[in-house]
Amino acid sequence: MIIVLTIMMIVLIVVGAVLYDDTEVLGWVLLTIGVIGTIAGIIATVWIGVEVSHLSVIDEKIEMYEQENTIIETQISETVKQYQKDANYQYIPVSCEILSDFLTPITALRILKNVSDHVFMLESVEGRD
Repeated sequence: MIIVLTIMMIVLIVVGAVLYDDTEVLGWVLLTIGVIGTIAGIIATVWIGVEVSHLSVIDEKIEMYEQENTIIETQISETVKQYQKDANYQYIPVSCEILSDFLTPITALRILKNVSDHVFMLESVEGRD
């Protein structure tokens, strides 16, 4: 989107340069808007490129989920062992609820899928939603 806006600003520069010969004021205004918009677009594109190339936020989130996943796996393992000691169970249903305000369910599933092959997503619908 930023690249499209930057291209539009470059077009404004060209139109402004063409109109500058006929009407100096309109040409000057278009040139000024085009130059300022192009500079802002280039700065925004470079800034976003640098931020995306670092991906530090995503790496931090993945590390946090890996740590939480390790804790959850340990708790599940201990619970399963306790059930196996107390009774003669062959299968033990296990579930985990992960609350997240900043990830979509699909993103969370992808992150967890990188850590374990035993990842499933169950969704429920209430009403007609």
